[in-house]
Amino acid sequence: MANRPSVYISYAHTDGMDFVRRLGFALGMYMDVYWSRRVPMGEYPASLYAEIDKCDFFLFVMTPYSLADGWPQKELDYAKSHEKPIALARVYSGEGTTDPRLDSKYLFGDFSEDFETGFRRLTTLMLTQPYSSWESFSAAPTNVLLNYLKAGVIPCVIAKQVGEWVIVDKVWGAITAELGAKRAKKLFSSTPMTAIGFLTQGKAITEQLEKMKDKRNTDLFKQIVALGELCVDKLVPLPDNQHIAAGQIAYDIITQTKSLIEVKQMADRDFEKLHVTKTFFEFDAAEKIRAAIGEEARRSRGMY
Repeated sequence: MANRPSVYISYAHTDGMDFVRRLGFALGMYMDVYWSRRVPMGEYPASLYAEIDKCDFFLFVMTPYSLADGWPQKELDYAKSHEKPIALARVYSGEGTTDPRLDSKYLFGDFSEDFETGFRRLTTLMLTQPYSSWESFSAAPTNVLLNYLKAGVIPCVIAKQVGEWVIVDKVWGAITAELGAKRAKKLFSSTPMTAIGFLTQGKAITEQLEKMKDKRNTDLFKQIVALGELCVDKLVPLPDNQHIAAGQIAYDIITQTKSLIEVKQMADRDFEKLHVTKTFFEFDAAEKIRAAIGEEARRSRGMY
């Protein structure tokens, strides 16, 4: 498989595009997704066979129309003959909505009662883990979202965004407040926009502080550089299908960042400065997760 697994969704255009569009951009957080918008007229285009060939999985949306429609049946026969891994999406319940021959041969996700149940079953079949759709994430409480992140249920692309946001937006603001505006201006060449920029500046500042024999802030920056390295060296380079590894690293960045201020609270006597610093560390990572998921959903809607 490539960096991200891929799936071809076969469906009957007579059913409309609402379900397949919803399914497509939900799967798009974890996989590369292809489905044709071409109106089925005339001969079946060879270009679609080529798309099936390129994908790792073949997903057949099973409805009365797709079971009777010529194009979906051609695609299903082609996938069978080329030994593609096949999964089914059962959209409706009741007589005539499924084919017992397919049910007995292939595993399926049942969407007839609840989209989320079907989606989690389908991702288990194709990706070996029951992932959730963005719709579920958007309504989950804070502790649940953070547990999802730690368990690797949140998509890798979201975990990367969250980890980098903590480093660039939260840690940088906190250390600026800690050092004071005048001193920060002398030490910082610019405000970093990425985790790589953050790490580069953090290392340079640590060297300056060591030369100045400022042990207190040198120790602080060494911890900060370690956080930057965790993000730049471990999180950012991960392939986009490494959801578990990305989630665990992003979660570690959050917890280590928060523990950094807790240690400082016990040692720092400059309470006015500490209050300013503390505001940067008291952040809600779950809100960032929701925002990133919302943005990813909007991007997917635009694609599908």
